[in-house]
Amino acid sequence: MLSKVITYGILGIKSFRIDVETNISRGIPEFDIVGQGDVSIKEARVRVRTAINNNGYKFPDGRICVNLAPAGLRKEGAFLDLPIAVGILSAAGVVNCACINKCAIIGELSLDGKVKESNGVLIRLTQAAKEGALHAIVPYANANEAMNVKELNVFPVDDLRGAIAVLNTLSENSKGMECGLIDSQGRIVGEVTEEDFPDFSEVKGQCQAKRAMEIAACGGHNVLMLGAPGCGKTMLGKRFTSILPPLSDSEAYEVTGVYSLARLLPAGGGLMRVRPLRVICPGITKTALVGGGRPLIPGEISLAHKGVLFMDEMTEYDTSLIQILRQPLEQRSMLISRLGYTQCLPTDFIFIGAANPCRCGKLFEGTCTCTPMQVKTTISRISKPILDRIDIHIPMKRVSFNDMDSLSANETSAQIRKRVINVREYQKERYKNSNIEVNAHMTLKDREKYCRLESGGKNILQKATDVMGFSARAYDKILKIARTIADMEFSETIKVTHITEAISYRTLDNMISEK
Repeated sequence: MLSKVITYGILGIKSFRIDVETNISRGIPEFDIVGQGDVSIKEARVRVRTAINNNGYKFPDGRICVNLAPAGLRKEGAFLDLPIAVGILSAAGVVNCACINKCAIIGELSLDGKVKESNGVLIRLTQAAKEGALHAIVPYANANEAMNVKELNVFPVDDLRGAIAVLNTLSENSKGMECGLIDSQGRIVGEVTEEDFPDFSEVKGQCQAKRAMEIAACGGHNVLMLGAPGCGKTMLGKRFTSILPPLSDSEAYEVTGVYSLARLLPAGGGLMRVRPLRVICPGITKTALVGGGRPLIPGEISLAHKGVLFMDEMTEYDTSLIQILRQPLEQRSMLISRLGYTQCLPTDFIFIGAANPCRCGKLFEGTCTCTPMQVKTTISRISKPILDRIDIHIPMKRVSFNDMDSLSANETSAQIRKRVINVREYQKERYKNSNIEVNAHMTLKDREKYCRLESGGKNILQKATDVMGFSARAYDKILKIARTIADMEFSETIKVTHITEAISYRTLDNMISEK
């Protein structure tokens, strides 16, 4: 007898349909799985057979052949255990479901028949909904994650017997779980709605740097901070996420999908509502930064999607790792090729870099003991192409004693975030008929349309470009920063003061070359 069950696999960060076709025929008992399954799928024969027997069902006699179609794509992971078990019991007549071809089934089986958590459920079910599925049977541990796909009726199950019971009563009109799992406080289990971020009010002094960080948050600009050890670079970088707006629904789906694929969702698997902050250190490997492996695991630059990638001690990294940032910073995506397939990973993040400008770190203090060659050697680890792609450069000095000893209250992250949200809404209204989200995403054509300069602004920009030797990319960044500064004053026209402030954030190359 022949049966067919549908499930969904993962290829990179995308999902594809898998038809689990099962045929039971007479002959010497044999159990084969074909269709390019990896080792974990080949081992499913043992898990499936044992789980069926331990749940009170008789494992069918005869020749059992399970085909995973399409046979041309490699399948990876133990998520096929439950679909294979259901397919066998369906072919044996134990499962009688008229709409089984409209039900996506996902889950790994333990030997006692328990259905274990699977990764990437949100990505898989989103694809299932696109292809017309009506229902989904998923592990109970993935219930909240699956509930985010509103187009499907979700049936979380604990074990194989529960899955069979659901299927035998399933019809096209069946209704799934009505709401997510709730804890004792009435909150959805595992839903990430807030984090205990350090607050901007804890940073003493550094008014210019705080101002620059607020501009970066408003316009989605990348930032590089250079200054002496202990001047507050790391504190500012780790607090940057606290002044960003919360994730929108569409952004939350994207971020949750990436984190589910990487198995980094909190227990319960709720929707992520806060922007991720990924802090990396010089010892990171290329694979950990970019992503890789089989199956593909997103790297840090994808885990920072719609959030912040903070690269501390930037001049201590291997230069090849820094060069990897070129494509993600420019295109907000990363194309990687792994073992016969190519995938485009999302990398739409705000980059924050921090580094000492020289070996002693006192380049901007007036007490630097490094030679010009030592300064050049240190800063050259951040190449000119990368420096050009970073919008805002912030030279920082040590915090004075009076600032450190001051008891006056600084602005909190909540106060700054409120202003950032207002500016983002102002930009959203301007770009409502385009695909632009923030000023940093403007193309050349968009810049010509939206960056109208006040009389005199063009002359100042021309003089600054001639004197400081700005590249075409740096010129583009200045206009975008000026557009953001104007937005913070809710001005449609970019004024001279906006241009001059924007130029002040692009003088780092000139200052270093003068040393």
